[in-house]
Amino acid sequence: ITPFRWLRPDWPQEVERRVALAAARLQEDRRSRRLSFSPTDARLPQLELLQDPAHVGRELQRLLKEEPVEVERATVVRHKPGRRCLLRYEVRIGPGRDARREMLYGKAFASGRGAEVHERLRAVASAAACGPGVSIPEPVGYLAPLKLLVQRAVPGEPAHRALLAGDE
Repeated sequence: ITPFRWLRPDWPQEVERRVALAAARLQEDRRSRRLSFSPTDARLPQLELLQDPAHVGRELQRLLKEEPVEVERATVVRHKPGRRCLLRYEVRIGPGRDARREMLYGKAFASGRGAEVHERLRAVASAAACGPGVSIPEPVGYLAPLKLLVQRAVPGEPAHRALLAGDE
């Protein structure tokens, strides 16, 4: 994306070239079985705790002010080493048969900017800045000790497939 950000005149070709290189490298890694993910990150030391369902369940229980909160699955969705990590949490909230299932996303930051990001997202969500027909993730809260911004999942289909197919 850097050529686009830098407004290079040849950005479409350069981005395409870089994507092709990345795809070739990924194919090589898949063939050699070298593709792996390590949950450790020196700049994101909280990452191990964020993948522990019991620990995250206790933190979410405090944040949501509901109980019980059980994290059934914690999955790393995207990890930018040394910067941030996006995690998906499949949770059950409430007692027994009355429990409801929810999908929550947590964005962990290496820096201290998570609280500011949360406030901005809250302002955008409360203003319905994208209009009534556009759903955006609802910010639930920010867990400062874990540097974790928590949001609710958005119902519906992701827009990227339609956009890549040419739908404007």
